[in-house]
Amino acid sequence: YNFGLTIPQYVWIIAGVNLVSIPSYLILHEDKGTRDKFMNMMASFWKVMQKRAVWQVMLYSMISNITFNVYIAAKPTANFVWLN
Repeated sequence: YNFGLTIPQYVWIIAGVNLVSIPSYLILHEDKGTRDKFMNMMASFWKVMQKRAVWQVMLYSMISNITFNVYIAAKPTANFVWLN
């Protein structure tokens, strides 16, 4: 097909969307609320952390980050030798 937008046209579209959204940002107003004490926030955080669904997801995330980011230096050479 022959239809396509150039990069400047994309930029103008994004700029237009941003300009249209500025009035809605200026209308927003939020009243200040009371702040919780830090110790109360940490206590509620710890209660959530002790739930089984939460700590299992966190444990999986930590272990997968550790194991998936391991770089084996010999892998590219071994793959080159084995696959060719």
